[in-house]
Amino acid sequence: MQQMLQAGASARDRLRLAAANKWNVPVEQVKAENSMLIHEASGRKATYGEVAEAAAQIKLDKEPDLK
Repeated sequence: MQQMLQAGASARDRLRLAAANKWNVPVEQVKAENSMLIHEASGRKATYGEVAEAAAQIKLDKEPDLK
């Protein structure tokens, strides 16, 4: 179960980073909720599928901590 939680957290961070790169905004400003990536300041939104290919190419410096 721990491995699945870690995989989900890693995927979420990669998706957020891919959206941040696409929109040229800090990753800290991108939220992931309800299968959407949201940058509230600009009103931009994207589905996970829209950035999945870019997210798959991202290598994180370290795996995220589980919440």
